[in-house]
Amino acid sequence: KPAKSAFPIRSREAVKLRPGERVAQYLHAEFERADLKEGSRLPTVRELAVRLNVSAFTVQTVFQRLAREGRIRTQVGDGTFLMVSPRQPPRASFRIALSMPMPHPAPMADWGTRILQEIVQAAARNPRPVMIMPLEQAGLSPQDMARELMDEQAAVDALILFPPLERHADEIRAAYEKEGKPVVAINPPALNATANFVSADFYGACLRLGQVWKQCDRKRVVLVSGPFGGSVSAQLECQGLMAGLETHGRGDITFEILPVQNVQEEEGDRVISAFLESGAPTPDAVFCFGDRLALGVMRALRQRGLNVPEQVSVVGATGLDLTGTACPRLTRLDQSFRVLGETVIAMVCERIEKQGISVH
Repeated sequence: KPAKSAFPIRSREAVKLRPGERVAQYLHAEFERADLKEGSRLPTVRELAVRLNVSAFTVQTVFQRLAREGRIRTQVGDGTFLMVSPRQPPRASFRIALSMPMPHPAPMADWGTRILQEIVQAAARNPRPVMIMPLEQAGLSPQDMARELMDEQAAVDALILFPPLERHADEIRAAYEKEGKPVVAINPPALNATANFVSADFYGACLRLGQVWKQCDRKRVVLVSGPFGGSVSAQLECQGLMAGLETHGRGDITFEILPVQNVQEEEGDRVISAFLESGAPTPDAVFCFGDRLALGVMRALRQRGLNVPEQVSVVGATGLDLTGTACPRLTRLDQSFRVLGETVIAMVCERIEKQGISVH
């Protein structure tokens, strides 16, 4: 017996329908398919009756009504076919759920907050009215966030999905898409994903960084990163860095991965200090999953008399504004948050208007 979903969908399928309503619901779902073409053949009356557990008379009655409305045509001896009616005019406004709460103003916004701010501003600039619906509470567990998004599903047109939902993301994405509510993800949802997400080029940027470090003869490289199982972007960064350094088959280079529990400055200080105290060779290059991790790494290195960047190159990945920090000129990947926000809004609106068709 299939396992029951932890987040049941409140959909029309959960409502007990009369036989004629079941037939009509099935056919209307066919009419709304994004890939619908003029002349698509329907199952026969007998096939539909068996599939939907209704009488042939019920199916025939619904067919006759839809034929009068011009939605289907029946050709004797050939079958019954769908007629493509003109699409409904675009909605006056879009309501878009967001898998993040609206943050309080902070002097140093993190990566997610910066993107959220740009999404809200891009929605305000959009020619069509777009209402962003963030989570109501901050500090929720991924499971509680997932439940709230499921409850919100019926009231919105689409969803913008941020990475922190971890293992619940696939279930939420599938539930929304099944109900015709398109989803656009921030960062790739999978390594092989090619559509319906917006992201910086983590692999390409780290590939180039690895090539530069190779040219500079950096041979003891450390990657300070989050758990790979929950972050596709972390995996892409690792793969790009290793490809640029050409670690495969090289015996003259060491490549260490130090997992972190969060992306704060203190955590960067903690993990690199523990690494150095373990007696491991001092790295000459450190790449950090977050800019604040990089600040902590730099602090720990300097406390041990190591010069950055002369002896140890340190690079952050999130491109934050570090004005007011101990190292505002930290080398970091450049992420255009404004472009990300505008692209997300444009993509989610396009998917709504095109009835869920994938956008690359």
